Amino acid sequence: MQAKGVIKDKHFGSIFKSKPEQLEAVVPYLIAGLQNREKCIYIYSDNYPDEVCDLLATFGVDIDRVTKEGQLLFLPKEEAYIPRGFFSPEDVLDFIQYAHYDALKSGFVGIRGSGEMEWSLKKIPGIERLIYYENRLNEILGRLNISLLCQYNETKFPEKTLLGVIYTHPDIILYGQKKDNPYYVRPDIFPERFDQYTISVYGQIRDRIFSQEFS
Repeated sequence: MQAKGVIKDKHFGSIFKSKPEQLEAVVPYLIAGLQNREKCIYIYSDNYPDEVCDLLATFGVDIDRVTKEGQLLFLPKEEAYIPRGFFSPEDVLDFIQYAHYDALKSGFVGIRGSGEMEWSLKKIPGIERLIYYENRLNEILGRLNISLLCQYNETKFPEKTLLGVIYTHPDIILYGQKKDNPYYVRPDIFPERFDQYTISVYGQIRDRIFSQEFS
């Protein structure tokens, strides 16, 4: 389905199979945010902040300066996604909107966030609402100066979740390469659309996106 009225460059879904593919998407994304005077928030699960900082430094980022100025912030997954020990989309959406307000108050032009999503593979209460949360993000991002990059390891996540990632992210990065995504579904019709698929068609859709061959 070709979505109409899609707000581009606000909500990226990065699907990767290796750490180089993962970082190939993350590093340029963060650098662009730092250059744009956005506050960059990185939520980590598997990669330690030092790994990301070392890579940013190789591209000329003054890590000491941007961290001291509060422009680059690293948060553990527990603080951003599950501060109360369970996953609540409403709590995370509130967190994002408050972070946006705080960034503007501090003189930044907006927020550029990225989250590693491996934490969601654990048996956390409420985690069944993960894709619902990704869908809800599209309702608020259009009115805020925020962009988000959600990172999903294809070798770890079930195909149903990865299909949901494609449906809920207007912008898709596959294996480090940004691709057009005609399969994005608007928030208002997403639940009905997603529930139609009891058998995963993720592999077919992924391959069409990667080759950019659409019928």
